[in-house]
Amino acid sequence: IQLCTYESQFRGWSIGGHGDAGAIDPPVAQQPDSDAPGAAGSGVPTNQPEARDVRDALVLERVSPDEQDLATPDGGVLTPPGAVDSGYRALDELHRAVIVKAIGAGVNEADVAADLVRAVDLDLVMLAGRYTLLEQPALTDFLPLAEQRGVGVVDVGVFNSGILVKPPEAGGNYDYGVAPPAIIERARAIKAVCAEFGVEMPAAAVQFPFGHPAVQAVVVGMSKLKAVQQNMDWYRAPIPAELWTRLKDKGLLAAEAPTPTT
Repeated sequence: IQLCTYESQFRGWSIGGHGDAGAIDPPVAQQPDSDAPGAAGSGVPTNQPEARDVRDALVLERVSPDEQDLATPDGGVLTPPGAVDSGYRALDELHRAVIVKAIGAGVNEADVAADLVRAVDLDLVMLAGRYTLLEQPALTDFLPLAEQRGVGVVDVGVFNSGILVKPPEAGGNYDYGVAPPAIIERARAIKAVCAEFGVEMPAAAVQFPFGHPAVQAVVVGMSKLKAVQQNMDWYRAPIPAELWTRLKDKGLLAAEAPTPTT
């Protein structure tokens, strides 16, 4: 699957949670332009980890130092006040030693992401599910702060656990659980607007985050080869600017949300 994604012009891979088996495949790593990040997630679940534990989790148990471009521990490792203690110091040591090229954090709450950016010097933040076509709470604080401080944002969970891909029905997936009626109704309304313009809702979901200047990448999960081409087709699908305007007019998209221009 990694090689297929590479051939489809994907240039970054998140391998957190897969251990050594999830390292970047040699056929991909050996490509001449394969210098895009492979991001490893941390397995340290505490707010006050020992520096050695963080180093082991990010490097020894995940990928070799030669393969490690971006260290993005789970938010618990860096959540203040732990962020300014041993956990961050360990990451900073790895960064300064060029064992990792960049450091960041992976979180699923916009306010936690904002707190992290205020507390420590991060290169990137992976934010899951909080800046999507369905909801944009990250616009309030985190995204303006990230843009101001030059922190790149990797947007994850842009389908909100699938409700922006599958036809929203009662009990549809949302944030790893059962979608409440209000969320289902909102997703259906978004889908209806997309249909007016002949656009598949997942295509709008994939492309929407790129309108914000702080967003540098969008991560989509793929467990089957056919999903690789499907995601790329959604990414490349033409979307008229009028669709974003219609969503805003109907109150389905934050009025202040910047949208893709092409």
